[in-house]
Amino acid sequence: NRRDSRDKEYKFVSGGYATGKNVVAMILFSNRVRFYLCSEPVDMRNGREGLSRIVRETLDHNPLDYNEAFVFYSKDYKKVRILHYDVNGYVFYIKRK
Repeated sequence: NRRDSRDKEYKFVSGGYATGKNVVAMILFSNRVRFYLCSEPVDMRNGREGLSRIVRETLDHNPLDYNEAFVFYSKDYKKVRILHYDVNGYVFYIKRK
C-alpha cells in the first residue's frame, strides 16, 4: 500500500542565495539561485515529475524557474535530491550515503 505524496503537506524553508563559497564548482549554480529546503522527508522513489508536483502544489512555485533549486531529503537522512532547471532542461542531483 504505497503512500501517495499528494496526501502529505510539505513545507519549504527558504535557503537564501548561494554564494561562490557555498557552491560546489561541479554543480555550477549561479550566485542568483535561491535554494528551498523541504521541511519534511520525501519518498525518494519520487522522480523528477513527482518532486516537481510537490514544488507546484505545495510552494506554488514554478519548478522550471532557472533561479530556484529545491532540496529534498529521505526519512533516514541518508539521501538528498536537488531539483533544478537550467537552459538544457531538468538537472537532478542525487547524494546517497
